[in-house]
This record gives sequence, C-alpha cells and structure tokens, in this order.
Amino acid sequence: MEQFGGPFLIIDTYAGMGCACLLTALWVILTCDDYYKDKEGNKVKVDIRNEFFFIKMKYWSYIFVVLGLVLIGNIVFHYFPLA
Repeated sequence: MEQFGGPFLIIDTYAGMGCACLLTALWVILTCDDYYKDKEGNKVKVDIRNEFFFIKMKYWSYIFVVLGLVLIGNIVFHYFPLA
C-alpha cells in the first residue's frame, strides 16, 4: 500500500490543483464586476467593495493565475526533465 499511485499521484494532485486555480482565476475575472441595466437598457457598472481578506477580487485573480502556473510548472520542470 506504500506505493499506491506512485509518482502519478503527486502529478495528478499538482495538475488538479493547478487547473483548479486557473479556472478559479477565470471565474473571478469574469465575475468581479457587477452591472445593472438602467431605464434605457444600458449596462452601468456598480461600484461596490468586492474584497476577500482586504484584497480586491481583481488582484485575487492574478494570485490564482500565478499559483496555477507555478503548480503546473512544477510538474513540467520537476517530473519531466527537458534534457
């Protein structure tokens, strides 16, 4: 039972977390702004405080992109050597 999954268990874990971070970043980018329609039907942006732990959601998307790329880069450079 000690060898269950082997190196693929670690690779799958990093790949899953990396993809989840990239999808989360995409979701945060697409939903960080709120809009409403006025009487003429024009979209008007609503200015609200959209924060998590005092960090704006726009910046969280960048954090998730960097974290996702680091996790996927770890797989590429650590488990699949280029030379």
